[in-house]
Amino acid sequence: MQIKLGKKAPATTLSQLKILLEIVLPMRTYDIDEALELVIWIQKRNHRAYLSHRKKKLRVLKYHVSL
Repeated sequence: MQIKLGKKAPATTLSQLKILLEIVLPMRTYDIDEALELVIWIQKRNHRAYLSHRKKKLRVLKYHVSL
């Protein structure tokens, strides 16, 4: 709120912020299929990131070896 409203933002307490977050960010419940899909998606995303980082690292190492 402070970013959006600047000095016009109300002074909120931690307790008030907790209440606002509980309303705005409700806890999502998953069934088993959704949970498994989420785990698979995270694993795929992590693997893609690993490959990308590995590719970059190999490119940097190859550059240093050729010097």
